[in-house]
Amino acid sequence: MAAKNISFFFFLHLAAYSFFAYFITRDEEAKLFCLIILLSFFYLRGIYASNGFKTFSLKTIVVLAITFRLTLWFMIPNLSDDFFRFIWDGQLLTKGFSPYQYLPTDFIEKFPQEKYLMEQVYNGEIKHFPNGMNSKNYYSVYPPLQQILFALPAFFAKNNFYSNVILLRLIIIVGEIALILLMVRWLRRLNLSEHLVSLYALNPLVIFEITGNLHFEGWTIFLFLSSLYLLKQKKTKTAGIVYALAILVKLIPLIFLPFFFFQLTKKNLLVFYGFTALTLMFFSMLFFPSFAWLVHLMTSVGLYFNQFEFNASFHYLFRAVGFALVGYNPIGVLAKIIPLMTLFAILALYYRLRKMRNPKDHFIAFALALLIYYALATTVHPWYVVYFVALGVFTPYRFPFLWSLAVLLSYTAFSEIGSVQEQLHFIALEYLILLIAVCLDFKKHPPWKLQKSN
Repeated sequence: MAAKNISFFFFLHLAAYSFFAYFITRDEEAKLFCLIILLSFFYLRGIYASNGFKTFSLKTIVVLAITFRLTLWFMIPNLSDDFFRFIWDGQLLTKGFSPYQYLPTDFIEKFPQEKYLMEQVYNGEIKHFPNGMNSKNYYSVYPPLQQILFALPAFFAKNNFYSNVILLRLIIIVGEIALILLMVRWLRRLNLSEHLVSLYALNPLVIFEITGNLHFEGWTIFLFLSSLYLLKQKKTKTAGIVYALAILVKLIPLIFLPFFFFQLTKKNLLVFYGFTALTLMFFSMLFFPSFAWLVHLMTSVGLYFNQFEFNASFHYLFRAVGFALVGYNPIGVLAKIIPLMTLFAILALYYRLRKMRNPKDHFIAFALALLIYYALATTVHPWYVVYFVALGVFTPYRFPFLWSLAVLLSYTAFSEIGSVQEQLHFIALEYLILLIAVCLDFKKHPPWKLQKSN
C-alpha cells in the first residue's frame, strides 16, 4: 500500500478511535453506529480487497495496532460497566479482604468506613453508568489469576479511581502486544502469511472491548495459545501450568480441555492434565481457604446460566417456544438441559475429529466447539466473540470476523442511560448475518471433511 494510503488509514482510524474513547457514551446510538459503520467498512475492505491488509507490512500492522490501543489509554470505559467490579475486587484484595467472602451489599453495611469503595465504585459517579457496579448482589465470578491482575493496579493506584482505570488498561495493552507477537510466531509455524495477524490486531470489536472496555479475554487467549505452543515444543509440564493460568483468568479454556484427551499420548496426557490440575489446586488453596468461598464463586457462576440473558440465539427460540407452551420463561429448566446438550455436542465433535494431527485443523476444532457453546448459551456479550476473532486468524473461515462486526448490533440494547432493553429485530439480523457467513464458510471448507484429509 502506498505511503499516502497508509497515512490516510492511520489518521482516519486515529481520529475515529479518539472520538470513540472521549466523545461517545453507549446511549448515543446514532454517533456510535456511524462510527461502527465507518470502521467496519475499512475492516471489511482490509479483509476482502486486493489492496487491503495484505499489502501492509508486519511492522506497519504492529505499529498501527499498538498506536490505536494507546489512543484509548486514558478513556473511561463507555460500553461496559464491568470495570467497576474489577476495581472493587482489586481494592478488596489490597485491603486484605477476599472478593469471594462478602457480597458488596454486605460489605458496605459491615465496613462503612471504606468510603472510597462506597462512593466511587459501589454507587458510581459516571454519567452513563449512574448506578456504579452492576453486581452488588452476588459474589465475584472472576477466577484467582484475574483477581491478581485486578489487585496490581489497585495496589499502585491506592484510592484513586481514575488511576486504577488507566493502570488496568496498561495491563490490558501489555497483554495485547504479547498476544499479537505470539500470533505472528504461530502464523510462521503454520506457514501462514504474517499479514493475517491484522485480522485480530486491527479488529474494531477487539479494540473497543478489550482495550477500551477493559476485558481480559486477550490475556486468556495469550495464555491459551502459549500453552498450545509449548505443547508443540514438547514442553508438556510447562504447557499444563500455562493452560491452568489461562483458566484462572477466564473459565472458557475449560471447553477445550477434553480435546487433548483425543490428541495426546497417554503419557503426555497424564503429565499435561496433571500439571494443569496441580496448578488449579495451588491457586484454589491460596484463594479459597474456606470451602464456603468456593461455593460463593460457583453460586455466582451458576446465576450466569440460570438468570442472565443477553444476545442469545437458540436460547431465545427455546424461550419463545416455552412461553407458547407453558406461559412463562423456562430458563430454570433450560439452564439444566442446555449445558448437558452443549457438553454432549462438544464431546461428540472432539471424538469425530479425534484423528486430526494438523495444527491448523486443531484451531478449526476449537472454533467449532466455541460455536456450539455460544449457539446454546443464554448470554453472549460482544467481547465473547473476541475468542472467535483470535481463533479465526489461523483458520480458513471468515465468519468470526463478520460476526465481530454484526455483534455490535447488540449495543442497541443500551439506547437509554441506566437500562438495558434488547431490540430483538437487531439480534435477529445479527444472527442471520452469522448464519449466512457460517453456511458460506462450511460450503467452501466443510468441517465434516477434516478427518478425511488427514
